[in-house]
Amino acid sequence: STSSPPPRGEVIQLSLRSKEVVVAYFSDPKGAREGVLVLCDPVKGFASPSTQQVVEEIATSGFKCLCPDLASVASARDIRDLVAELVHELRDKMGCRRVAVLGFCQGAALALELCCKSPDDSESEAKGEAKSEARGPPALAACAAFYPCADSVSSVSPASLEQRLAVPTLGVFAGQDRELDKASQAGALASALGRAKVETRVRLFDDQPRGFADGGGPTGGPTGGAAALGEVVRWFRKHCEAGLEDQDPWRVGTFQASPPVEADWWASGAANQAKRGRFVNVGHANWARARERWREQTVSRRPPRPAGLSYEHLVDGFADPRNNFELPGGRVALPNMIEVLTEIWEYEGIEAA
Repeated sequence: STSSPPPRGEVIQLSLRSKEVVVAYFSDPKGAREGVLVLCDPVKGFASPSTQQVVEEIATSGFKCLCPDLASVASARDIRDLVAELVHELRDKMGCRRVAVLGFCQGAALALELCCKSPDDSESEAKGEAKSEARGPPALAACAAFYPCADSVSSVSPASLEQRLAVPTLGVFAGQDRELDKASQAGALASALGRAKVETRVRLFDDQPRGFADGGGPTGGPTGGAAALGEVVRWFRKHCEAGLEDQDPWRVGTFQASPPVEADWWASGAANQAKRGRFVNVGHANWARARERWREQTVSRRPPRPAGLSYEHLVDGFADPRNNFELPGGRVALPNMIEVLTEIWEYEGIEAA
């Protein structure tokens, strides 16, 4: 048997734009990889030992992982809205450049629905029209859905999944699913995933029951669960880290997925003029945040100062009629280069002209 990693997480509170406070179990490993994973479990909730164990397993792989308390939320619509707002908050306000979502059973169906475009957006795309940012899915980098099924939490269906899925998705299914209604739904969803218009992967664990990877099954095997979570980690690593090496971390787009909306500029978050309250200068806040990132030291020590330029050498080179002069290799100090070019400028009489 394999031993569980020692818990490193803690229960935290997050204040959302809507002023709602979300309680969550959060694990932040030292030297975490880029990206944060949101685990959706509206049935067992964040306080379940098996749920927290999954969070810690994900954190062991190097990713931050957060499981919000969804079990106490009143309705299915409230659950979807809360998770969507939480994803936007992590991406736009907390500097998480890549956010991914992971769900089991009902949580998997919820995760899939979050990754689907609205019917209106799908229809607009078919007509060649631009989609509405307000109706689009939250800015997710990837999704992993374990044994999803249509239920009261989600309105996702095989047809909608095939046409509207907008996020790279890994679907994990249990071959020994004994709940026949859910098994038939799962088979249809697995087929739909394979026909979706984005990158997907379907993984079937033939000898495992429903709940094998999150402690929800009657005989969930640790080997199958570990293998399945390993698939998840590789999937998230592929999609959460791709291309980030070419992005400047100080650009506003790396910590805010979309332009601010009207409600962002007011402390109350309300568009109603009478309830707006204090004005919030989002533009200045983003500028200050970008400047702070730009000023962060990215090297362990300052490189040596480059050697000075020879004015005579440069003038002779520029005056060479063969026109094949190249500047000295290596770095050039900017003040030194400005001084040389200014002298040439004055010497040629350009200033007087």
